[in-house]
Amino acid sequence: MLRKNSVPHNVLNAKFHEKEASIIAEAGKPSAVTVATNMAGRGTDIVLGGSTKDSVEWKDDSEKVLSMGGLHVIGTERHESRRIDNQLRGRSGRQGDPGFTQFYISLEDDLMKRFGGERIKSMMDIVGMEDDIPIENKILTRAVENAQSKVEGYNFEIRKALVEYDDVMNRQREIIYDLRNRALKREHYFDEWSKEITQNILDFIFTFRGSDDGVENRVKSDLSKIFQISSREIDVNFSEKNNIESEVEKLIISLLEDFNNSNNEEEISSWISSLFLRSIDMHWVEHLTTMDNMRQGIGLQAAGQRDPLIQYKKTGFDLFENLLIRIKRDVSLNLIAFSKSISFGPQAKSTVKKSFIPDAKQNKKIGRNDPCPCGSGLKYKKCYGTKDCQS
Repeated sequence: MLRKNSVPHNVLNAKFHEKEASIIAEAGKPSAVTVATNMAGRGTDIVLGGSTKDSVEWKDDSEKVLSMGGLHVIGTERHESRRIDNQLRGRSGRQGDPGFTQFYISLEDDLMKRFGGERIKSMMDIVGMEDDIPIENKILTRAVENAQSKVEGYNFEIRKALVEYDDVMNRQREIIYDLRNRALKREHYFDEWSKEITQNILDFIFTFRGSDDGVENRVKSDLSKIFQISSREIDVNFSEKNNIESEVEKLIISLLEDFNNSNNEEEISSWISSLFLRSIDMHWVEHLTTMDNMRQGIGLQAAGQRDPLIQYKKTGFDLFENLLIRIKRDVSLNLIAFSKSISFGPQAKSTVKKSFIPDAKQNKKIGRNDPCPCGSGLKYKKCYGTKDCQS
């Protein structure tokens, strides 16, 4: 339209970075026309008369622009956010200078279509107004501002929900990163974890592994592999079934005390920290993937009259608890075997690897994405059946 009417003008957009400064510098000159996108909003200072303030010509141009009413800002639409409109208005009338702003809207604009555009259009048809007659009315202005406030409220709720969802993962990250940072600094000590290691081994033998009839064989097999000892060294009275768990607990405590006394404290701390690093790196990535997949489909909970955010928090908490259990259980079950693989070097590594995780056939059904029981660190689906798998 400007070209048809032979009106000289400049275009300010994000395509010509090297010309932006010169276009803004010339925008304040008399009769200058600048067509700009929203990038001419906050932070753009248009000096009346141009940017060269030390010349006589600038003074003449500045006085001429001031006498003509200053900078005029003409908006071609109202935005969804009132903040953007106000930033564009703020380009004129800066630092006491005169200025003028005028915004035009169409009933076909997205904002008007969403909030009452059809109603105003039908009212114009009833009254018999022509399409090219401008409407200036406080009611219309107020309706646009109400529409903007509704959109802002809707966008605020979206951002608020996003922060609440992210907060769930942020709290989990804090706990995991604390465990990992302590592992990097070798600050996981045996005295701190001895009780939990004992409980994790007990839970693995009597809870995770199930309660079948072959308790004696299972206990001897698991303890011999966890502590790298012969099954003949396991002195537990299996005749009294009610006291088997307490007998096994006493034996585990005794074996762990022997392990602690026969090794240096710094070495044990280093082994525990190394196992934590390996286990966290392996399980945390899988947990992040699971949480991300759950978040994408959690909105379907609303169909069952349940709050998706609350369900996300509950399920996320359960998944995170299981994650911590898996990490600590891996450290507990692998500590003795890992220490011996480090102490005896690569020659003993193959024999230790074969035994420091219980046999898969005696375990519950293993998922395709679970760690392979052979101790390789790979997923079950990628490891089992290969040449290097020891299961």
